[in-house]
Amino acid sequence: MIDSTIKQVVSWNVLNHKRPYTEEFFKNYFAKRKIEELMEFLLPNVDNLETLIKKAKLFGLNISPKQKHVSFQFAGVKVKETDLDQKNLYDVEFFQDYFEKRKDLKVTEVKDLVQVYQEEKFSKEKHSEETRSFGSPIQCSGETEILFMNLR
Repeated sequence: MIDSTIKQVVSWNVLNHKRPYTEEFFKNYFAKRKIEELMEFLLPNVDNLETLIKKAKLFGLNISPKQKHVSFQFAGVKVKETDLDQKNLYDVEFFQDYFEKRKDLKVTEVKDLVQVYQEEKFSKEKHSEETRSFGSPIQCSGETEILFMNLR
């Protein structure tokens, strides 16, 4: 996508040759990834569903819970919870169970959640660039990390 800041190189053998890779496909694909990323960030930082919906709007994510299902809208793309990653099915039951388990935990109030998100994203990108250039860290005796360089 020309107007997207996300860039990722894909090998020919990874592509599904039966699927049309149109602009709409990539728009949906990147929107789903962003929704999953935002949900992973927001859930530990909120204590109920109403707060989650309010905080998600700061990031441009609209969450609409229905009776059983939840729909998400990000950057003009509407997504059902069943279309997202299957490790967490973000339906109404999931949110009820999640917040019921967390009701004893006190969430620290963060004034600028968007700033915290951007800092975490920057540190993750920096860490991934370091591991990409030096190789992956390997644990040795549980105390030290040794970085091996990729020989190309």
